[in-house]
Parts: sequence; structure tokens; C-alpha cells
Amino acid sequence: MSPATTYPIRKMRFNCTGCGECCRKVGDIREYVNGEKGITVKEYLKVAMDTFPYETDEDGVCLMLDQETNKCVVYEDRPLLCNLARIYREYPEVAESEAKWYIHNMEVCNFMMKMAGTPARFIIKKAYLI
Repeated sequence: MSPATTYPIRKMRFNCTGCGECCRKVGDIREYVNGEKGITVKEYLKVAMDTFPYETDEDGVCLMLDQETNKCVVYEDRPLLCNLARIYREYPEVAESEAKWYIHNMEVCNFMMKMAGTPARFIIKKAYLI
């Protein structure tokens, strides 16, 4: 057994690379939720999207994304849709395990980056235990 397997799963994470694609796709999230863009996600996202409090521009980019810094200006108080740890805490039924939850989201992030033509340096290589 490797040392990593002894850590609690609740510490599962992946490093956000700061590409901003999730913030740029908020306007399209209903299509992702409904599977129209090839990503199957759980019912909870419909609730998260319905309660998303911010507007997007005509391209679907969240207006809370600072275009100069590529950072969320409300990160510390971000909504449910934007907080993977909080989603799993509040809706643990979204995945068989926290590890699978983070791995799924890593795959979704990489899919969005690939579709957007994001440079390869932003691709998330692995989810890990901390």
C-alpha cells in the first residue's frame, strides 16, 4: 500500500491551473449539464446553476472574472457552482467517492480546455491526496 492511500479521501484535490475556462463557460453550463456538449454530470448542477448569482457577458464569460489577472474577484465568497469542495460536502451523492468526484472534475476541466484550445501547459495532470 502506498503512503498516499492512507490519507483521508476528504483531502482529495487537483491543482487548478488558473486557465479560467470554467469562468468563461458559465454561460454554456446548462448545455454541459444537459449533456448537449458530451459531458454527463449529475442533477445537482442544475440546482447550482439555477442559484448562480452573477451575470455573464454575451460570450458566456462570468463578469466576476477579472480579464487582466484571470482571477475571480469574488473567489472567497464564490457561489456553489464554483466550489468543488463545497459541492461535495453539501451533495456527497454526486459521486461514489470524493476521489472520483475530483477525478471527474479534472476530466471535465481538461475537456473544456481542449475544446477551447487552451495551451497544453494548463492541462491538469492528476488528482492527488494531500
